[in-house]
Amino acid sequence: MPEATLFLVGVGVCAVVVGLSLFVVIMRRLSTNKHVLVTGRIDLVRAQVRAEAAARAVSAANARQMHAARLAADSVAVTGQALHVAREIDKVSRQMDALIGYITDEPGRHAMPGDFDLERESLQ
Repeated sequence: MPEATLFLVGVGVCAVVVGLSLFVVIMRRLSTNKHVLVTGRIDLVRAQVRAEAAARAVSAANARQMHAARLAADSVAVTGQALHVAREIDKVSRQMDALIGYITDEPGRHAMPGDFDLERESLQ
């Protein structure tokens, strides 16, 4: 009987060792799976933060682009006004040159010099 008891104790010890080994393997796999799950969640949060940062960067870039477009449109308008003023200055300059030439060329002359376009502009 002692051999049977010893055999049963040995089988029991083997069962406990196998059970503990299975428990350790299962716990390792669960902890590994938990680690993978936590790492996956961290990666997901990081990806969401990067996506939000990218969206903010796109929004800021669009705002800068719209501001630059408004500045360009304003510049074109101001340039158009400046060209108009420059044309008027040129017209007045040519009229003044003609008037100075008229006054200084021949005393007693009553007509503008031969530039008929200039004469027409001066009458407007």
